[in-house]
Amino acid sequence: MKRLIPALLLLLAIFCAPAMAAEQKSEARQTLEAALDDVFAILDKPEFKDSSKNQPLMQQVKDKIYAVCDFREFSARTVGGRWRSFTPQQQQDFVDAFGELLFETYNSKLMAYDGQRFKFVNEIMGSKGDKVEIQTTLPYEGKEAPVNYRMIKKAGGWKIYDMIIENVGLVQNYRNQFQDILSKQEPEELIATIRTKAKETKDKNHADQ
Repeated sequence: MKRLIPALLLLLAIFCAPAMAAEQKSEARQTLEAALDDVFAILDKPEFKDSSKNQPLMQQVKDKIYAVCDFREFSARTVGGRWRSFTPQQQQDFVDAFGELLFETYNSKLMAYDGQRFKFVNEIMGSKGDKVEIQTTLPYEGKEAPVNYRMIKKAGGWKIYDMIIENVGLVQNYRNQFQDILSKQEPEELIATIRTKAKETKDKNHADQ
C-alpha cells in the first residue's frame, strides 16, 4: 500500500496536469487567446480569400480587433507628452485616424494568412498587476517570428495597447515619426496626415486584392 500511494499520486498529477495548466492561464492571456481564435476562425473560411465576397468577413475581423485593442491607449502612448495638449475632439479624431491606419497597415497581411497559428511562449506581469506582456511566436518566412502583446487592465477588461513585432514596438516606432511631425506642425496637421496615409493604404489594399 505504501508503494501504491506515490504511484497513484503521480498518476493523478499526470491526468490533472492539462486542467491545472488551463487554470493557470492569466485572464489577459485568456482574453488574447479568445480574440485570436475568433479572428483565425474567420480567416479560415474559404470565402475569405475571395476579394469579391470577403468584405463582410473583413469587417468581422476589424470588429474583433477593435474589441480587444485600446486605440486610445495606443494613441496617447504614441503621441507622448503632447497628448494632453490635444483638445478632446483632436484626441478622438487622432484615435479614429490612427486606429484606421494600424488596421489598414496590417490588413494586407491578413490576405497572406495560410493557416499559421501563434505559439504562446511566456507572460511577464507588471509589478502592479495591471499590465502584462504576452510573448508569442508566429511562423513567418520559414522562421518563428516573435510577436509580443502588451496588455493593460481597464474597466472593460484586458486590452492590447502595444505590439512588439520582431523586436520593433509599434508605439515606439510611430512615436518617433509623430514626434518629428509635431515638432513642426500642429495636431490638426498630424491628424490630416494620418488620415491621408490610412486612405492611401486602404486604396492600395483594395487594388492588390
